[in-house]
Amino acid sequence: MRYKKFSLITVLLFLTIVILSVILFLFNSTLNDFSIDNENLSAELDAYKITSLELEERVNKITNNYGSGGGTIKRVFETADGSDVVEMTDFFSFDRYHLVYFSKNQIDTPFKWETKNNGSVIFNNYHFEFKATTVDTYASKPYDLNTNILKMTGLAQVNFKFNIDKTGDVVPVDKTGDVSGIAEFEIVKYQLEVTDSGLGEANINDTFDLKIIPNSVEAAGLYSVFGEDEILSGRLELSEITIDKSER
Repeated sequence: MRYKKFSLITVLLFLTIVILSVILFLFNSTLNDFSIDNENLSAELDAYKITSLELEERVNKITNNYGSGGGTIKRVFETADGSDVVEMTDFFSFDRYHLVYFSKNQIDTPFKWETKNNGSVIFNNYHFEFKATTVDTYASKPYDLNTNILKMTGLAQVNFKFNIDKTGDVVPVDKTGDVSGIAEFEIVKYQLEVTDSGLGEANINDTFDLKIIPNSVEAAGLYSVFGEDEILSGRLELSEITIDKSER
C-alpha cells in the first residue's frame, strides 16, 4: 500500500514537472516572439521616419517652398571722426538646412556703427561669425509678379570679438554671468528675410536682411553692444539668391 502511494506521488511530481516545463517553454517562446516583433516594429518605425522626411522634402520642393543663396555683402560705415567712410565685405550662405554669416574687419581705421538701440558705437576692431543651429520656420511667398520673399527663423551661435572705444574688448560671456569666464560663443535668436527680384541678373534688387536678437542672459556680450536686436544688411556683390516661384 505504501509502495502504491509512493508511486502515485512520484507520478504526480513527474506530471507537475512536465506541465511546468511545457508552460515555461511556451512562455519563453512567446517572449522571444514578442522581442522579435518589437525589433521589427522599431525597424518599421525608423523606416517610416525616413520616408516621412523624404516625403516632406519632396512636398516642399513641389510646393516651391525653397530658396538658397550665397555670396558677399558690402557694408559702408563712417569713420570715427566722420571725415570719411570705410567699407566692409561680409560673406553669407543659406538654404533650408543651414545659414552662416561672417564678417571680419579688413580695415585699421576705427568706424562708427549707428546701432538701432544703443546709438553710435565706435569699433576699433570687429570680428563676427554667425552659424544657425536650428531652422524653426522656413517659408517663401510671392511679393509681386516677379519678386519672391523667403523668411527663416531659429537659433544661432555667434562667435565674436570687438574692440569698442572706451570699453575695450567685448567677447562671448559665460551665461552664468561670470565676466571672467570667456565662452566660445553666445546664443541668439535670428530672423532672416531675403528677396529674389526675379529679374534674371545676379544682385539686381535682391536683398539680404539678417536680424540678430540677443538677450542679456544667453548673449550678454552682444546685448551690451547692440541691445535687444540689430539688423545686418548691405549691398549684395558677387552674390546669388534664388527663391523658387510659389504658386500658392
